[in-house]
Amino acid sequence: EMNQLTGQVFSGHLRSIVGSMTIEQIIRERDTLSRQVLEASKREMGSIGLVVDSFQIQSIDDMESGYINALAAPNIAKVQREAAVARALADQEAAKAQQESLRNQADYERETAIKRAGIKSETDKANAEAAQAGPLAEARVNQEIAREQSRLAEANAELREQQLLSEVIKPAEAEARRREITAQAEAKAVEIQSAAMAMNNRIALDQQLIEQLPALVGEAAKGLGSSNLTVFNGAEGVNEILTGIVTQGVQMLKAVQGQVNQVDIPASPENQ
Repeated sequence: EMNQLTGQVFSGHLRSIVGSMTIEQIIRERDTLSRQVLEASKREMGSIGLVVDSFQIQSIDDMESGYINALAAPNIAKVQREAAVARALADQEAAKAQQESLRNQADYERETAIKRAGIKSETDKANAEAAQAGPLAEARVNQEIAREQSRLAEANAELREQQLLSEVIKPAEAEARRREITAQAEAKAVEIQSAAMAMNNRIALDQQLIEQLPALVGEAAKGLGSSNLTVFNGAEGVNEILTGIVTQGVQMLKAVQGQVNQVDIPASPENQ
């Protein structure tokens, strides 16, 4: 009985409000319709002890007259058209995304192939270098050995040259120098001996000349004996005459020595 009463209250107010609205308003303003029915029913619901918080319209039907469907047709067509466009755009975006994905995948595959080729090239190069490393290292070692052998040969040649210099050339040069010095010394000794001999001979000759000086002075005095001399100044005059005679004898001795010095006096047989 309470349900029937509340239904009658709501139905009455709903018919009253719906009667003042168009079908388009009823369909489009369903929330406004629900609020107006709720406000109109509160007083009556309160009189029977009920408090209504909300009122919901579940569906709107024109009892198969087709009017609502006809009203909805343009919107439905629009919605369908928009839906078709949206689907087409979505399909286009999907295709675009798919193509982009395929391009990205192709780019990735190409980059992957390039990287694989680069890695393979580097690997092949490393393998080739590794394969050549042994022979190259051996060649470098052989080259270093050859250089060391060449340096050793040069060192041996220099050593042999030094040995020849010290064992053959230097002794020969030293012997030749010794002979030269010996010959020079012997020649110098002969020269000194010859000079000494000549000096001894001149000294002996000078001694003989000195020994003959009194005889020379006597000869000079003999010349005075046959002369008529007049002596002045007494004893001093006589001394002057004697001094002159002696001086004359000395000058004669020097003259003879000068003549002797100009003659090369050979060494005496005792000094030869």
